[in-house]
Amino acid sequence: MRIAFAIPAPVPGFSRSGRWPSRAMGRGLRPPDQLLTAAAWLEREGHETRCFDLTARPLLPEELARHFRDFAPELLVLPSTAATREGDLAFAADRRREAPGLTVAFVGPLASAAPSSLLPDPACGAVRGEYEEPLAALARGRLWTGIPGLVWRETAGDVRENPRGPWLDVSRLPFPAWRHIDPNDYPDGIKRFPCLPLSTGRGCPYRCTFCAEPQLLFGRGFRPRPAQAVADEIADDLRRFPGLAEIMFETDSFTSFPEHVRGICEELARRDFRISWGCNSRVDMDPALLPVMKEAGCRLLVVGFESGSDRTLATLQKDATVAQGLALARAARGHGLLVHGCFVWGAPGETLEDCEETLRFSRALPITSFQFTPLSPAPGTEGFAGPGDQGALDARLRLRPPSPFPENGIRRAYLGFYLRPVIWWRTLAPLRSLADLKSRWYGLAGFAKELLGG
Repeated sequence: MRIAFAIPAPVPGFSRSGRWPSRAMGRGLRPPDQLLTAAAWLEREGHETRCFDLTARPLLPEELARHFRDFAPELLVLPSTAATREGDLAFAADRRREAPGLTVAFVGPLASAAPSSLLPDPACGAVRGEYEEPLAALARGRLWTGIPGLVWRETAGDVRENPRGPWLDVSRLPFPAWRHIDPNDYPDGIKRFPCLPLSTGRGCPYRCTFCAEPQLLFGRGFRPRPAQAVADEIADDLRRFPGLAEIMFETDSFTSFPEHVRGICEELARRDFRISWGCNSRVDMDPALLPVMKEAGCRLLVVGFESGSDRTLATLQKDATVAQGLALARAARGHGLLVHGCFVWGAPGETLEDCEETLRFSRALPITSFQFTPLSPAPGTEGFAGPGDQGALDARLRLRPPSPFPENGIRRAYLGFYLRPVIWWRTLAPLRSLADLKSRWYGLAGFAKELLGG
């Protein structure tokens, strides 16, 4: 079967690959690793695939139509979020007008949380949760009634839903089909460029109210990939892209599983790839891991500090404290690791003073870079359902502006963080390569554009 994977044009201010829809100011695009893992899964079964990422490489309507005509896909796979739903449905409708026999399968957070909102007619289906095996079953021609996790609309209009299947054995996951993209199309202001993401496992045991992936896609239990498989994927990435500058471990709470981290670090040190890497981290990680990670090539921690208020952290069910965040930032700095701090605003019950406390906390931390993002939990997450949720989506799935933080406060927050001599020193002192310089330039240009033009 010929299968097209497509990411429609972006919605300004929103991201399809984050823990919630809102995009942090100045942040770049993440290559579609989850979608291309599914593409590789289907290619392994003998199907022909193509990927059209219109967020990274926009196409004129006539160009896109020509590409689809030339490929003539029988199945179109579309990721969707609440913030991009209307555009995603319009994209699917356009493609089906060009190819009336085309089947459309929606995947991702919205397909898992509100699948019926993506089913205009019986030619469209939605897959809840992990979608590699359900898509493979669809491509094999199995009847929709027998595909785990599939939701569809019958001719009479009724919506039918199959139970989800068992969690995947992640050791079976293929490497993403990176042949469909160019890493140079995905610059990011905090990572060495070009960079590719890599998932060392799926799932997360923590209960943060806003995080979509464990609640909607991959579950609360962590399923680690073998260290050898992780290292083999890095070797494959380097073979495909000799100029690759960095790997980003996008695993949720990567550092929360010490044996997993140590096993990967030992394998990376043994192979001596000579490429740096970054990872996501909670503030309560074991600091004894830091020197081990540094020795294995770690350069960057992306840390979910979230707030400078313990009350807000409790509301978000972070199971962490402000004091732990400060201790981790200091420990990471002591081991020569750069730290990018992630902070949010608009939590339920949060006041303007809470927001100001978070900004003061961010400036007190020894971190190199910063993002301050409006909290906009996806439908289906605990944060979306909570009373008074400032990022809630109404019945028509349109995003309401969060409050109480004023719109011009975002610019003030970023300027207050970055227009300090100590940040310029922390930013410029670690420059070691052209990749570092390209990353900093992209970040600076992105912030300048949004701060001056937004």
